[in-house]
Amino acid sequence: MIDALSNFLAGDKSLKSSIESKHNARPDVAYIAKKIKQYGAKGIEKIDIELGIPIRPQLAQRAADTNEILERMTETWVEYKFDGTRVQLHMDKNRPAQEPLEQQPLLENGVPDFFVKTYTRNLNETTHQFPDIIEAAKTQINAESVILDGEAIGYDKITGRFLPLQETIQRKRKHDVLELSKQIPLKYVVFDLIYHNGKSLINTPLAERRKFLDDIIKPGSVLEIAPHILTKDEKELAHFFKKAKSESFEGIVAKNPASGYEAGARAYSWIKLKREESENLDDTVDCVVLGYYFGKGARAVFGIGGFLVGVYDSKEDVFKTVSKIGTGLKDDEWVYLRKECNKIKVKQPPKNVVVAKALYPNVWTQPKIVVAARADEITTSSVHTAGHALRNPRLMAFRTDKAARDATTLDELNKLYKLQKHVVPLDHA
Repeated sequence: MIDALSNFLAGDKSLKSSIESKHNARPDVAYIAKKIKQYGAKGIEKIDIELGIPIRPQLAQRAADTNEILERMTETWVEYKFDGTRVQLHMDKNRPAQEPLEQQPLLENGVPDFFVKTYTRNLNETTHQFPDIIEAAKTQINAESVILDGEAIGYDKITGRFLPLQETIQRKRKHDVLELSKQIPLKYVVFDLIYHNGKSLINTPLAERRKFLDDIIKPGSVLEIAPHILTKDEKELAHFFKKAKSESFEGIVAKNPASGYEAGARAYSWIKLKREESENLDDTVDCVVLGYYFGKGARAVFGIGGFLVGVYDSKEDVFKTVSKIGTGLKDDEWVYLRKECNKIKVKQPPKNVVVAKALYPNVWTQPKIVVAARADEITTSSVHTAGHALRNPRLMAFRTDKAARDATTLDELNKLYKLQKHVVPLDHA
């Protein structure tokens, strides 16, 4: 559709990038088409974010080390990288709530009578999953209207330490939220303010956005502002990264303090550096399920014994295989995966999936389910169409917060391969 709009305006794809950028900030094709029809090419500049319509979140590029970060930005705003689920909060105290909130049994201070919703990075509404964030919005945000970007992270009530991602994302089932919120309380660590009191801040420099954010978040038990340092010094940056690793964070995210919020972009204005604590791959790969294989032996009862996964090749707009996974799942997770796969199964390989015949699964699925996988290493492969394979892969979590095209890309996989402390040119299916 974006190609068609560019062709309509310019007769070619020369305006595709501009329209796509606006679509990331306002992912509503009908609205964009209306503006273009009404104002022509000038209509592109009239498109802006709107509270209540989720924005495609900005993503980060990868760095090999702290030196690379400072080569790309002379001064950098650095935060911890949390192992949570991305949450975008939209709140407008002057707009009535659109429907009764399901969280009422959890809200000690009563259901907000104004508009407040949360969304995932793939734009799905998750308001029912986070009653604690909804209540905190009422008591901790000193503003009339906001769009916040941050991470929701579960924590241990006794130790106060943050929990792994797979603990937090258990809240996806509505009937379990009440019980799980008692067992696994969470923090909403906010790192950006995209909209404030009726005004878009998408083109406002990060440093200014954070000043506004500091002014509107009150102390409380749920909402927290992400801690940061501002530095030009490699030693200080390296020390902050070392501290992140020692405190079990995923790593750090370095940001250009002068940059605007680049919705939907994976740009070098945000750069992530993840911990590497051993010679094994110390990072997860977000893969897309492409199909599954029937179970044998003890797994025959589940009707599934393994599944084929791939990564997204953004240049060719296809998914290419990288591994077969058969470990890391509990019995109920095998049942869950087969059920979810059967909802989207197809008779033939999807046109946007590239698989070697030797790896054809028993059941094909549309490329929609995203899983986080960990492996000992990334190797080269002549079998998998991505050109790489995961050695000893195991499932870590179902990434219900991610869309297939938000999974690890082929370019990212290639970079992860090069970032390993050593590479292994072996095939592992």
